[in-house]
Amino acid sequence: MVSLGVGGSVTGRGADLIIADDLTKNIADAQSPAVQKNLREWFKSTLFTRLEPNASFILVQTRWRGDDLI
Repeated sequence: MVSLGVGGSVTGRGADLIIADDLTKNIADAQSPAVQKNLREWFKSTLFTRLEPNASFILVQTRWRGDDLI
């Protein structure tokens, strides 16, 4: 098991299961275009690319806005 925060490094690691919990921490971050852009870029380029074939991904998150990551 590896734990990390948003923006953390998972270089060299693959995953059979990723559980992401509350990647957007509060309403201020949810309403910030810069924070949301960075979150999406990190999610797509770093976290999501770690999934091994046939892996599972669980995203648990508060729904802050209609266009948030979830």
